[in-house]
Amino acid sequence: MRIRRQAVLGQTWRTATPEQRKRFVDAFYHSLLHNYGNALLNFTAGNLVILPYKGDPAESTATVRTEVKKSSGESVPVNFSLHKTEAGWKAWDVVIEGISYVKSFRTDFGAEIQQKGLDEVINRLEAEGKVRANGAAPGTGA
Repeated sequence: MRIRRQAVLGQTWRTATPEQRKRFVDAFYHSLLHNYGNALLNFTAGNLVILPYKGDPAESTATVRTEVKKSSGESVPVNFSLHKTEAGWKAWDVVIEGISYVKSFRTDFGAEIQQKGLDEVINRLEAEGKVRANGAAPGTGA
């Protein structure tokens, strides 16, 4: 899934320099991998139930509704928001138990950017995801 970076940064995306945009995208991506990678590695397809589609197939947006079964047996609703592009359908948000990840990130980043500035947020994400400014992970030789 590809979370829309413009949506996450909101209005800050418009005022960011091209370098800041690239650094943010790279750092955000690696931070997500660092923070959620282990959960994805432990995920098995048997824990996912895709629910029947409700909507018009001709629309340019869709929601794929799923339920993820936790080890406790409890089912958690996880919905994927998609939009149709020339390259096909692309997921741009995930809503878990009614909470949009795009909106959550936008709120969190917005407050932090107001307090510290975009460059500090990028620096934190780079440190979190262990990413160098050129977008390469340490040890990749890039």
